[in-house]
Amino acid sequence: MNFSGLSLDQAPPISAPLRFFLTAPFFGFLGAIFLLIADSAVFESRFTIQSIALTHIFTIGMMAFVMLGALQQMLPVLASVTLPSALNVARSSHVLILTGLMSMAYGLLFTQKIVLFIASALLLLGFLIIIIAIIIALLSAKYLTPTIIAMMMSVGLVLV
Repeated sequence: MNFSGLSLDQAPPISAPLRFFLTAPFFGFLGAIFLLIADSAVFESRFTIQSIALTHIFTIGMMAFVMLGALQQMLPVLASVTLPSALNVARSSHVLILTGLMSMAYGLLFTQKIVLFIASALLLLGFLIIIIAIIIALLSAKYLTPTIIAMMMSVGLVLV
């Protein structure tokens, strides 16, 4: 095996990825509670407001938070790069995405268009902050391993 690009000494502060990892189970629990109290409309069609809200609670709330936390841990190890201002990027993007997702669920369930507009802006800003930081970090990688190339492609495709 080739370990030339691995580095364990540039890890971000533990609170940076941990905030994303601890938020994911909260949204899993929230989605499960929502399923328990929701009516059968959730299962009737994927286009109902309830199923759209539930889908976003699980996809953004669980999957995206875990992926963003994992990326923050993997970048220093696999690419020998750190996110610029890792703790500030983690704090700001986490708060924006968390607030945006909660606002989105509220806006969908209670048909509040202005809340949905605000939620969209918060989510966009939160994701852009962390994605731009990841792109900056990946562009400074010394070694272009297949893993780093795959990370660059996946982050680039998020923007499409």
